[in-house]
Amino acid sequence: MTECDGKIIITVDEILRGMTDNEEEYARAAKQFGALLDIKVETCFDRIRDLGDLKGVFFGDLKNGEAFPEDNPPVFAVSAKDIPGIPTFVVKEAPIFYWRRLARVIADKFRPRSVVITGSYGKTTTMQMTCSVLQQAGRTTFTPNNENTNIGQVWALTRPLVTYDYFTCELGLSQKNYYMSEWSKIIKPEICVIVNIGSPHIENFGDKSQILEEKLHVADGMSEEKGLLILNADDETSMAKKDYRHKIKTIAVNTKEADYTCRDIAMSNDGIDFVAVCRDREFNVHLNLTGKHNVYSALAAIAVADSFGVSDDKIAAGLALYKTSGTRQNVYTAYKNNIIIEDCFGASLEADIVMFDMLREFKAEEGQRKIAVLGHVPRMGRLSDQVHRDIAKKLASDYDFDMVVTYGGLSRYFSEEYKKAGKSAYHFYDDEEFVAFLKENIREKDIILFKGVWKTYNFTRHVRRILNPDYKAQLPKYCGTYADTASLHTTSPSSLLFDASDGRIVCGKNIHTRYNPASLITIASVLTLLENGMKPDDIVTIPGAASAFTKGWFVYGVKAGERYRAGDLMWLSLKKSGTDALYSLILSEYESVEAFMKLWRETVLQSGAVNTGSIGPYGKDSDGYYSTAFDLALIISRALKNKDFLSLISDDMREITELTSGERKRESLVTFLNTRSEKDEHLLYTPGVIQIKEGENHISRKCVAAAVKRGEKYYVSVVLGSVESHFNMFSYDETKRMLDFTETLPLVKKEEVSVKTINNAAFDSAYEYIDSINDPELLDRILENNYETSLGGSFWKYRQIHLESKDPLERKRALLKCQYIQRVMCASVPVNSNIHRFGTPHGLTGIHISARAKIGTGCTILQGVTIGSNTFADSKKSGFPVIGNNVFIGAGAKIIGGVTVGDNVRIGANCIVVEDVPANSVVVMEKPKIISKPLINNKFLSPDEYDKFIEEQLFIRGGGEQT
Repeated sequence: MTECDGKIIITVDEILRGMTDNEEEYARAAKQFGALLDIKVETCFDRIRDLGDLKGVFFGDLKNGEAFPEDNPPVFAVSAKDIPGIPTFVVKEAPIFYWRRLARVIADKFRPRSVVITGSYGKTTTMQMTCSVLQQAGRTTFTPNNENTNIGQVWALTRPLVTYDYFTCELGLSQKNYYMSEWSKIIKPEICVIVNIGSPHIENFGDKSQILEEKLHVADGMSEEKGLLILNADDETSMAKKDYRHKIKTIAVNTKEADYTCRDIAMSNDGIDFVAVCRDREFNVHLNLTGKHNVYSALAAIAVADSFGVSDDKIAAGLALYKTSGTRQNVYTAYKNNIIIEDCFGASLEADIVMFDMLREFKAEEGQRKIAVLGHVPRMGRLSDQVHRDIAKKLASDYDFDMVVTYGGLSRYFSEEYKKAGKSAYHFYDDEEFVAFLKENIREKDIILFKGVWKTYNFTRHVRRILNPDYKAQLPKYCGTYADTASLHTTSPSSLLFDASDGRIVCGKNIHTRYNPASLITIASVLTLLENGMKPDDIVTIPGAASAFTKGWFVYGVKAGERYRAGDLMWLSLKKSGTDALYSLILSEYESVEAFMKLWRETVLQSGAVNTGSIGPYGKDSDGYYSTAFDLALIISRALKNKDFLSLISDDMREITELTSGERKRESLVTFLNTRSEKDEHLLYTPGVIQIKEGENHISRKCVAAAVKRGEKYYVSVVLGSVESHFNMFSYDETKRMLDFTETLPLVKKEEVSVKTINNAAFDSAYEYIDSINDPELLDRILENNYETSLGGSFWKYRQIHLESKDPLERKRALLKCQYIQRVMCASVPVNSNIHRFGTPHGLTGIHISARAKIGTGCTILQGVTIGSNTFADSKKSGFPVIGNNVFIGAGAKIIGGVTVGDNVRIGANCIVVEDVPANSVVVMEKPKIISKPLINNKFLSPDEYDKFIEEQLFIRGGGEQT
């Protein structure tokens, strides 16, 4: 490696030598690259994903559609596969490993004096202050933009290099064995700083002592003889350990025996002044930021610079030049001449408390209020609930702000405790309500602390909206019995809590707005299979055609020719999003997907879901897939009444058996409401919850459907369009809140109702949905879908309730509703009869079925059909019709007497069937006979005209006046 005009140059040969220690592998690479070996490449790298700024070597694999800029291609690439047009060193491992190897090559040959800084909070501020000080003594580089991960260190070491005197590096830690030791050995620091030990990521370690042990790996690459470890003497966890391997120096604000401490701290709104005490000398320091906690970062920077031999005046000058960056501890004036303290990068128990101190220490003029606007603290795992409660108690007991406003998640504990202490506090779940409240209640010159996390609940984005004078919050419109209950408000664009037993909207938001529901479509598909005769114990052979429908989808891995129980494949479709399992079920039973989708649409319509459409049985991120929160709740409510469906979704663990080989695989589903993962640990333990389906694609965002049973009632929750990330699982949080809320709902008293009232109730129930709609476009869509079909669907719903309910009063109510619907539709379909549910594309209009007739599964019956008995004693075909499975009966057809109609029969319109019909037959009428009649009078007489006509005929025939 050489220097040219102050820049570091590395040859291709040096890079390849860094890629491999194997001489044969190097020889193959050298032969591949040939003349390139003599090219000197300036090491100018950026992140893998930012291809436009790359020069030299590219590490990674191009995604589909990506390309290098023509005017700035890399010299060659390190990739798991060949990249066309560029010499590629093909590797077996992930390319990032080789990027690290290059970082090691650079670090070994170019070795500035380096310091590595870590800690639970405040490490970025400490690193930046240290860099500001060292820049006064020599050329200094550092890890920018909080890039404290393993990729960040590669980026820092391989970005454009010149000859540096100092390298300041920040290393973060989120879990055990998190590359700290590896990167310390690459960097080989002279000094390591552990600022403090706090609670962030504590869920992955157990306690703070374990966090300290992991963070000490930051010194693994440091010489035990010459290296220096700087610790915080005020940190109890750091001081409890006695067996450090390296030379120790300490910093402290409260412990005067520390090597670097301070006195005479003076706080103002413009900054901090103090006297730094360094063993046998002192000097004055000014910081251009507030908050007593920042003195610790300044003392750490002083300790590092002093150990490197930097003079006191340069140290003081460097600290005076330091300014905050990003969203950390920014203090500025904005909005209504307010003083804004914005600290929205990270949060923890300790970080929140130091910011509370900062707000309290701020000097307020007469009439100026202090307002704390606080967000959820993420990444606390199983301790999340306890950490939030600890912060809440500290906030309520030690601070006296004029107002506390909290938003999202468990931050509600802050406002709850603050209210208990008799102070002013407000909590919001909905972002628009949160923004609107603050814009309305912030006064001139208020001092406002915004403390949250930019990754969680979009906190920083909402701060910007609040401070934007032109932004006007669009307050959402909620509906339902408990629409004004703030705890049910959600940040998701559409949500619904639905009483599946009574058809009551508890609370909803945009419940009739169409969204892509992702794989929640599968709920209707599995229900359709079950309602049309498929049983969980049926044996299904995987058809080869299923693979043609699952390319590019998430698949479970079933293979053509394998045999499974249908219930296992249904479970995989719902719980594991196995599209191959779902298509296998469909194609094993139906001649085509299109044929199945006709039944699917009928199932959806009979559920009352008139605003749902799909061009396939599994949701996809394209047009043609849509539903609403209300429609999905109706479909789920229907599905929960199906015993087989309820059994399927109640299983969170299942042993899947391939029947031919006998191979068994135990499949478990850690439900999203009982997971032990970091991202949503606070959602544990919702009693009685049933995970129904969750889905996600780039159009739908996150969609979640779940239910809970309270007594004899089922409540359904639906969340659509939620924007998720690793740090914010809105849909899960909101699902849990809605289902938990059902525990507080009062029991509805059963009332005695007259027959007249029940009749009116039946009519109102059938049209309750329509009566509640004020949207003309939605009414038009309902008219297009023929709501009478849904009224027919209501008949089957009430029939099932009548047959299965354990409540005698509920059974009688359901029977009267069935009778009333039949009167409205001029139908006679006995409720207590041996018939399976049949499809009614035109509703129940004019259909008559004998009480003792039998009808199989999967039948379709059009309007005006009679399936009647023959009870004449001398008739050859006396008795009652028996209809097989999958029979189609056209409009106006008549099937009379003790005839048997086989499976898969099609009976044409107006046919009269009085003889048995074998399976797989078609019945049609004889060709109509045409009679010629030259003079035809088609005048249709009214009843009065007809009576007059008869009187005239009788008079003519009688030859005179009637007697």
